[in-house]
Amino acid sequence: MTRPGSCTKTTLKSSNAFYEIQIMVKAFVLVASFFLVNAAHAADDSYDDKLEAANRYFEAAPVEGLWISMADKLSASMSTHEKRNFEKVMGEVDLTLLENLTREAMIKHFTLDEINALADFYGSPAGKSAMSKYGDYMADVGPALTAEINRAISEAFPRLQ
Repeated sequence: MTRPGSCTKTTLKSSNAFYEIQIMVKAFVLVASFFLVNAAHAADDSYDDKLEAANRYFEAAPVEGLWISMADKLSASMSTHEKRNFEKVMGEVDLTLLENLTREAMIKHFTLDEINALADFYGSPAGKSAMSKYGDYMADVGPALTAEINRAISEAFPRLQ
């Protein structure tokens, strides 16, 4: 056990691994949010109609399937220890909460026509094909995004103190 204030290579290694997992999770969430975000508001569309369309979207593109696919692909290149920690963190994510937050944000920011278009696309053969490739896409983008965030943190951190 390490006393508060003391530092060992093991402690540093563990905290670095935790820090790296934190960054990967943040990058993962950031990239996933780009997939879902747009800024269009329509006050004249009814909430119930938009809710029905959003529910149709989530039938076509379930959060759990996307999350699992991306997490599996992102963790594929990790060491056994990193992968185990990453999977523990991912296992703690409340996917129902994420889906509910995403649904409400869609209803708030998208028009009924936009939500229907998303549901139609992701329910189509082309949309299903695109979704099946999203985990591979994230596996390609994720490491580069993580590296860029780490670089930016390294550059900015000395100026923040």
